[in-house]
Amino acid sequence: MSQSVNMRTGKQAPALTPRGERTRTRLIDAAESVFARLGFVETRVADIVTEAGVAHGTFYVYFDSKEAIFQAVVLNLIADMRQKVRSRLGTEPRTAVEAIEAAVRAYVLAFRDHARLMLMWGEVAGLNPEIDELLQGEIELFIDRATQMITRLQESRFAAVDVDAAYAATALCSMVREFCAQWAKTDAEIDIDTAAATLSTLWVRGIGLVHGAPRV
Repeated sequence: MSQSVNMRTGKQAPALTPRGERTRTRLIDAAESVFARLGFVETRVADIVTEAGVAHGTFYVYFDSKEAIFQAVVLNLIADMRQKVRSRLGTEPRTAVEAIEAAVRAYVLAFRDHARLMLMWGEVAGLNPEIDELLQGEIELFIDRATQMITRLQESRFAAVDVDAAYAATALCSMVREFCAQWAKTDAEIDIDTAAATLSTLWVRGIGLVHGAPRV
């Protein structure tokens, strides 16, 4: 039996039974659907338990508030997005350009699949410090990985050495994230291939990447 964590206090909770795990998962899945449909502000605990098909009191066995279950939804979202990115990179790109293209495309696709929740995450982060911490942690993770990649390319003289790696990573990761956010806000149809290719081209040119440089 796995351990669960109290989303408000961060303390370890008693292990759940298999039935308890299934109920908790059902509540989280239901919450994701309701949040995506109604938005965070309009969603009530009553809406979530109705969607999950459980008694109202059952909710409070696993979560102490709407904010707590939203945090659980966000943690699932993070895991799913990371898995999509890892799966895309699992094709073993041979060059640095291919690695950048794979990562950018994976992020764009993952954002598209969770667009409503991704936008909501940013909105709720402004109201809840714990949700904001999760958001900033994910942003910093992607920037840190990009900084490391750019630094390695610069050390091998495959990228422009007159570009600050950390600043470039921050700017380019922000470009991709903000593009996806603006696209989601307009609810417009865009061509995924064109969007990913354009963002990747800007990434490659932004760091002065040498054509044909190997993945480092």
